[in-house]
Amino acid sequence: MKNVNNTFSPEVIRTIQDRAYALIKTKDVSLPEAVTIISSEKGIHQQPVLEFIQPIFDTIHTTCEEFWNISPTGARSRHKVIIDKGKCLDLAHKLGFFQLRGPMGTKIIQLRQKIIEEVDLITVKHAFLDYINTLPAAFDGILRAHLRAAWLDECTRICENNFLQNLAILSEPFLKANGQTGYFYFNNGFVEVTKATITLKPYKELPGLIRKTQIIPRDIVILDEEVVVDCSEFYRFCENVVGKDSKRFYVLIIALGYLIHSHNSRTTPVAVLLYDKGGRTGKGIMGQALKYMTNVLNLDGRNADINSRFVLQRYNPGVNIVFIDDTDPKRLPFDRIFSWLTEGMEAEQKNKGSYYIPFEEVPKFCITSNFVFEGTTASHEGRRVEVELDSFYSLEFTPEMDFGHKLFDDWDDQQWLLFDNMMLLCCQYYLADGIQRYKSANIARERLILTTSEEFVMWAEENLIQLKVGIEIDKYIKWQDFLDKSEFTEKTFPQGKFTHWMKVYLKGQGYETKDGKSRGEQPRREVLLIVQVPTPEADKYNQSADK
Repeated sequence: MKNVNNTFSPEVIRTIQDRAYALIKTKDVSLPEAVTIISSEKGIHQQPVLEFIQPIFDTIHTTCEEFWNISPTGARSRHKVIIDKGKCLDLAHKLGFFQLRGPMGTKIIQLRQKIIEEVDLITVKHAFLDYINTLPAAFDGILRAHLRAAWLDECTRICENNFLQNLAILSEPFLKANGQTGYFYFNNGFVEVTKATITLKPYKELPGLIRKTQIIPRDIVILDEEVVVDCSEFYRFCENVVGKDSKRFYVLIIALGYLIHSHNSRTTPVAVLLYDKGGRTGKGIMGQALKYMTNVLNLDGRNADINSRFVLQRYNPGVNIVFIDDTDPKRLPFDRIFSWLTEGMEAEQKNKGSYYIPFEEVPKFCITSNFVFEGTTASHEGRRVEVELDSFYSLEFTPEMDFGHKLFDDWDDQQWLLFDNMMLLCCQYYLADGIQRYKSANIARERLILTTSEEFVMWAEENLIQLKVGIEIDKYIKWQDFLDKSEFTEKTFPQGKFTHWMKVYLKGQGYETKDGKSRGEQPRREVLLIVQVPTPEADKYNQSADK
């Protein structure tokens, strides 16, 4: 049968249905009688009239009263629709609306299939309107249009903050990663990553709640690792930025896996530091890669006031990584984020007060810089993973020139699928092997220069070499030799400071020393005794027990 709704305007259909309703309430006519009367009055064929009013006759006497009550105003007159606040709360619960308490206060959220989304009051209003539109044309002795009009009259009073504070508090726990498992959410399901498996599962198997903002807006298919290695452009990019050094490459991709794994281990909370001296080597692309896998708060390290109490004002509970790009270590001493990594942190929004982010929910930190951060203590080294990026890419040879198009922006679905699978593999490598570190000679040298001076480091590279266990380094003689070859003086550079610099330098080279007295001669002089020398590879590549 032809759909006559397309022939008549909504206004005409509404007047026909209103007339039918009036005939039912005032004259208690039958369906055939109503069709004849309205067809004659409106000058319309009976068939379309029948189609418009039959649903009313079929359901007008059914009982619904989901979030309203019906109050008759007379035996043969139109009924009055009264919106019931208590029933509104019940329906809001059925529609998935709850209150969610968090560090930033209480929010109104909607829960659908274990996925929550923060919503505003307008969303609540429209959810009720959408529900009304699913109802039959008539029920409870009224038309659906009557309920709609009553709701529009009352919705502002119902959907206001004070009343919605009566919504139930959501208590079901969120799904969180742990030390053995990571979770990633895509359009077509969620992926569970362990050190042994990467498995795609349907959302009905979610063991906890997630935020809608956690869902990566792409479909996922799990690929073989060999396919990813052979075909992924991002995989090749990562190889290039570390000069195809296999050890440094492994440190880099495990660092990426650590960053996107949303679990904080108290064993080794670290910040990932990406260095390059010249710039334009691809640090920004690393930041983009993280953004496409999880929620990232970007801070401009050149302009942001890192020491301001408002530096994290754009943080929200869904943020998993803080990416600080092009940072000057002088403006952000590494000690500044020590407590953030190990204890928790305060975030403050202007005119809204501050709130505490506990350690378990603190985001990971990835920091890029053209300069090395200071700090040679075990605490410093234990709280950072450093990767030096090579100058494979530059202004003269960009990734776009290398691949023939822009990474991310110009990718087809296949490259996105390869990228997603590579990042899942990065997380798996991290879960299997824990944080890895590669000790860069360049980074170590730059840090020694920051701790001492370039003049001293150049002297040490010529004079503190080929040392063996048992060798005695005469502190005074070395001090005098350095003074003779530099612009330092005994007054400005005492022997005690020089000895400390020697210890720092030798430790940085992998030596162990102890203070002592010279042997076999009188008078005995103060010396540094070499008690252990570095092994050829032991200081180059090591891992922490982050399991």
